[in-house]
Amino acid sequence: MDERIEAFLLDVLQDEGESSRLVCENTRRYLATYEEIFRHEEVYGHKKDEAAKRCRDWCRQRVLDELDQREGTSTADHLRMVLSVIEGQATGPLRRSR
Repeated sequence: MDERIEAFLLDVLQDEGESSRLVCENTRRYLATYEEIFRHEEVYGHKKDEAAKRCRDWCRQRVLDELDQREGTSTADHLRMVLSVIEGQATGPLRRSR
């Protein structure tokens, strides 16, 4: 998996045990940060939104994979909260291209 996605996972895992409000806020912030990295690294301007969507999809899939491995633990509960934030973001509009 992409090292940026692994970094995203480490970021969200560091928030385990924090308040649900903070977990949700931080997850949205992390997701926006990594989407922006993907956008910035995309050479073709017309593909920047696609790059951000790919980032979001990969982050979601990585959280799902980790959730499968940690089922039955408190970390799984944390990851379900992270997943709900990612899926909530997916229903919102993509940010503009630069």
